[in-house]
Amino acid sequence: MIMKKFIIPGLVILASFLVAAGIMATAPEVKPTTPDIIPTTVRVLTVQPAPTQLRVRAQGSVLPNTESDLVSEVRGRIVRMSPAMNPGGFFNAGDVSHTNQS
Repeated sequence: MIMKKFIIPGLVILASFLVAAGIMATAPEVKPTTPDIIPTTVRVLTVQPAPTQLRVRAQGSVLPNTESDLVSEVRGRIVRMSPAMNPGGFFNAGDVSHTNQS
């Protein structure tokens, strides 16, 4: 019983070490070599700035980077809205829309 548990696995491990030592002892010596450096072929072109017109054909939806909700600071009913507030309308900072109240 002791032979099966300890001696046989020990002999297998010892035989493995002897085979590994034999392989390392008979291995050929590797001599390091340096590879030949081949220079890369490069084409050089002197460029000058020139005006160029690019045409981009695209199709799709344009979405705003940021969206804001306009909220009134006072209570009341909206009776008229500036055309600049419609979708696609434009206005600048400080623009005031004057309305005639009746």
